[in-house]
Amino acid sequence: MACLRDWRVARDAATSPLEGRVLVVGAGASGLTAAKTLAEAGADVRIVEQTTRIGGVFADAYEDARMVSSKYITAFSDDRLGDHPDSHLSLDDYVAYLERYVDKFALRPRIAFETTLLSIDRVNDGYTVRLRADGADFAIEVDAVAICAGLHQHPRRPSLPGAGAFRGTTLHASEYKEPSIFRGKRVVVVGSGETAFDVAYAAASHGATAVSLSTRRGFVSVPASFGENVAPLDCIIMNAGTHAWESNWSRRVGFHWLVTTKFQRLGMLALGGSSCGWNQWVGAADAMEWSEGRKHIVNKSTRCMPLLNRSAKRRWWARPWRLWDSAAASVPIGVDLLDHRAPVELRESSVVFASTGSDRGDLEVAADVVVFAT
Repeated sequence: MACLRDWRVARDAATSPLEGRVLVVGAGASGLTAAKTLAEAGADVRIVEQTTRIGGVFADAYEDARMVSSKYITAFSDDRLGDHPDSHLSLDDYVAYLERYVDKFALRPRIAFETTLLSIDRVNDGYTVRLRADGADFAIEVDAVAICAGLHQHPRRPSLPGAGAFRGTTLHASEYKEPSIFRGKRVVVVGSGETAFDVAYAAASHGATAVSLSTRRGFVSVPASFGENVAPLDCIIMNAGTHAWESNWSRRVGFHWLVTTKFQRLGMLALGGSSCGWNQWVGAADAMEWSEGRKHIVNKSTRCMPLLNRSAKRRWWARPWRLWDSAAASVPIGVDLLDHRAPVELRESSVVFASTGSDRGDLEVAADVVVFAT
């Protein structure tokens, strides 16, 4: 907080914000790069961070969490990761990278940790910002404020009837830290994004007796990497896959999504046995129709996919494609997919799911632990 002490006095009006005081809210990736760039442009910059650490939500992640964007895309242009051994960093390694970035560009003296933003008020040609630190409220005057607090500070947790009657444990994925809580439990994961896949895999591989995962509209599963000796997926897509040839015209008419995606799906069908996603035999997304040319947000955390595939690949003709699931062969149980289902009620020891597609009636699933990855 010492770095804010001289800002408690009235400021001299600056001819432009870049010549005056700029307060950056948040010491995560965007806040750090914003502060570094503003300081280089001549602004007097300070950063407020409500926690005790650099890194934002990345500094408080669950065990074994990893980035799904490669080191080539994730690293900032002014501080490349170079010869880091992993193409996709663990979140611990990513936070260490951000710490290095802070020290490289001398940002640490500009950061006030354990400082909470209370309000921002426009005053004449500047702003009065109220903050709280060490149990006391105070105000500072600044010329500009950069809000870099991120999009995932507040968990979105559905309110379900019967929550008070449920005898098990419910938690949001942001509260999940390590998998021992799943041992001997029947686990239901609500959601089908990357965090949901990580949590379901952790439960199945750490002693859960049953694991179910629900999806409202399906998903598109594509791995972040096909191996450390192969270029990461995001590099393939951004170079050979699209940007090496895409023109303004093709981008404007959606040529990539209307045409080339179909060739990609044919390749996935031949090699992985399904065109819904890479080695994805269940959970097809609503928009994955051959006649469609929509953009798709892909799920690149694919360790759970072999566990979801188990029931679908029991058929004899699926044998050639089981080789893609060998990495998860030691996991004792599979993961049941509640396809096109949404939770509508909690009961004493179960969750009730309604259909989000065709009218199939409600489905009751036994549960001891419910994780909302929403």
